Amino acid sequence: FKTKTFSWTTGFSYLHKTNKITSLLSSPTVRTMVSGSGFSYEGYPLSSVFSIPFLGLTNEGMPRFYNERGVETLGDFNFSSSNINFLKYSGTLEPTDVGTLTTTSRYKNFSLSANINYEFGAVTRLRSISNTDDYSAFPRELTQRWKKPGDEKHTDIPRLPTSYAFDQYGADNLINAYYAYGASTARIVSTDFIRLKEISLAYDLPTSLIKRTPLRSASVKVQATNLFLLYADKKLNGQDPEFFNIGGVASPTPRQFTLTLKLGL
Repeated sequence: FKTKTFSWTTGFSYLHKTNKITSLLSSPTVRTMVSGSGFSYEGYPLSSVFSIPFLGLTNEGMPRFYNERGVETLGDFNFSSSNINFLKYSGTLEPTDVGTLTTTSRYKNFSLSANINYEFGAVTRLRSISNTDDYSAFPRELTQRWKKPGDEKHTDIPRLPTSYAFDQYGADNLINAYYAYGASTARIVSTDFIRLKEISLAYDLPTSLIKRTPLRSASVKVQATNLFLLYADKKLNGQDPEFFNIGGVASPTPRQFTLTLKLGL
């Protein structure tokens, strides 16, 4: 769109990716299929995520699942079993739909540009609520855990295990239960996002201001990069979906602000 004093241009790109493993010689176990790094399995895409079916919490705040025998259980699992048909396919770690939207508008000597990136079609597993290390703390979502009877109606986060629970349910049973919860459908979250990747405002100095100087042109631009997310899954609790897939102790993508002065001689 263009007039004498105003113009606007925009561009849009979209890419859809799909793949499927058609032949694979492997005999996976339940444990390997629910690994956090994704698993390749015949008939499914690369880096697929499989999960243990989660059935909700009991009125005592304990998680319930279906095990490899199709029986409802707390922690009666054989994670070394090759009977994996009970697992649920949750999606893939790799996004299936990606693209960008770019737009630039100009009014007289001012121009405003924006670049929006998006990714859809991928999932990941939230980290365990029961395992921590030297680089992590308990997740903030534990504030929403089960605390009293009735909480199971509005939360899927189990109670914290206590010495009483270990005596009541048995140590092995509880360890299996919380491991299964971390690998269950309850911990699946979408990593879809729409990000304002870049926005900039530029001003070209009028030639009347520089005609008495050696300069042929001059402009100044303010630019912000990785400013914020326009959309992300609420279950991420504010975590960056791109950073979430990196793992480890890497820093999230930082915001950057740049001031540029451009001179033409």
